[in-house]
Amino acid sequence: MELLVLLSLCLLTFIGKTFGDDSIKITIKEDEDIILNCSFEKDITGHRIEWKKDYKDVFYFDFRKEDPTVEDPKFKDRVAHFSEDLKSGDASIKIKGAKVSDSGKYTCLHINQPGKAPVDQRLIELTVGTCPKPDISALEIKDGGRQVECTAVGAFPQPKMELKNDADVAFKPEVYKVFQNGSYFDIVLIAVVTEEGYYHCVLTQKDICHQIFSKRSKVLMTSEIAGHLEIVIIIAIVLAIAAVVLVIVAVGLAAALIYTCKKYNPRNNERSSTSVKSNLSEESLGMPKLLS
Repeated sequence: MELLVLLSLCLLTFIGKTFGDDSIKITIKEDEDIILNCSFEKDITGHRIEWKKDYKDVFYFDFRKEDPTVEDPKFKDRVAHFSEDLKSGDASIKIKGAKVSDSGKYTCLHINQPGKAPVDQRLIELTVGTCPKPDISALEIKDGGRQVECTAVGAFPQPKMELKNDADVAFKPEVYKVFQNGSYFDIVLIAVVTEEGYYHCVLTQKDICHQIFSKRSKVLMTSEIAGHLEIVIIIAIVLAIAAVVLVIVAVGLAAALIYTCKKYNPRNNERSSTSVKSNLSEESLGMPKLLS
């Protein structure tokens, strides 16, 4: 049976019907649900319907069996069909939370009798993409300008990266690298700009998100950076001097307060009064004053 289906697919490919003008192309973002439509406009109850991805079994429901079978473990608990619509010829399936790895060419085959070749098919080409937001950062000074880096991680399909200013002028990169990480692409771009201004990175995907922009980032040149640094240093010195003055004033106020408290302390006044009275008593009694 499997050999017969494969031979039928090869024959359809040979006569130019597979993924040509008759195929349906669908593009969605990762983690979205997608329905792959397959309708034969006839009652297919009790018939065998097979869904294949790149000619490998994904999902099928067999003759007079109520429960479908999921062949590919990657689709387990993620694929469902609409059994109530079989009478109207609808053999569509729903893929939950589509992944980049789900991208590929799907074939929906209708087999009306056991051991026979498919009598009809529907062809769908699915692309599941991602839209990462690029990051921008200023690097070191170089060649009278400043290096600016754009990075994007986990993109699919492979996009194009550009560095632009607010006038929408793109800058030629001196470094442009693309790394493939499983099904995804990581991109690094480095370009040199020679004027102060605001710049941003642009990631372009024609079929998925079209264009994704990084934040606008102001890039400073060497002299401007030095000028800003001088201002920061001057402010730091002024703040340090102010802190020292405040400490001196605080210490002076504390010393004055301590002196005032000692001078007007009632206990000190009582001791002084008692000493005077004692001296007067000794003098009035004619007692000789003891020398200390």
